[in-house]
Order: sequence, then structure tokens, then C-alpha cells
Amino acid sequence: MEASLCMDGYAPPKVGNKVQVWSCNDADQQQFNVLWGTTIRSNQDYKLCLDLEGGKASQGTLVQLWDCNGLDNQQWVYDPPSGAIIYGNGAKVGSQLCLDAGHMQQGTTLMVWGC
Repeated sequence: MEASLCMDGYAPPKVGNKVQVWSCNDADQQQFNVLWGTTIRSNQDYKLCLDLEGGKASQGTLVQLWDCNGLDNQQWVYDPPSGAIIYGNGAKVGSQLCLDAGHMQQGTTLMVWGC
């Protein structure tokens, strides 16, 4: 099954761009690199990472692109059994926050929510 909505960081890439879901179109702003157990980086600008806005690790915090800095608010783990992208290094599904697209409608800004 092919995905109809993809993670999208807007173009051109810059610090503060919100990350949204958008119709998959193979555009550069939809290309990301998942570094196992650490960061998710924009392929358009490898110095930009998925980041929790304001560094707040709470339900509903929006996800943005920000300069990669190694801080906790840029740590993500992919959980293959569930398909979840979990905030926090070494986190487990059910106990942490996951990347969430709410109602999964085009243009929805990604946030974190309970797994």
C-alpha cells in the first residue's frame, strides 16, 4: 500500500519551519534521514533536525525544523513493531510521546502525543 500523506518540512528549509503532513509528491522537503536512535534530519539541509518547539516535552507540542544541537528535544527512536516514531532516546511505546498527525489531513502540523 502506498502512502498518500507524507511528512513535509516546507521549502526552502529553514530554522523554525513547522513540519506538516502533505500529499506525497517526492519533493525535496519530504525527504528525511532517520539516524537510528538519535535524530531525524532534513535531506534538504542536513544541519536541520526535527525538534520539539520550545523544547517542551508535553502532549500537543508542535514539531519544527531547528539547527541540530544534540539536545533531548531532538532525540527520536523508530519502533519497528508499532511503526511509531517515539520522542526520547530509549523510549518505549506506551510510556512516552510519539510523533502524531492528529486527524491526518493535508496541512496538519505534526505534534507529539501519548503513544
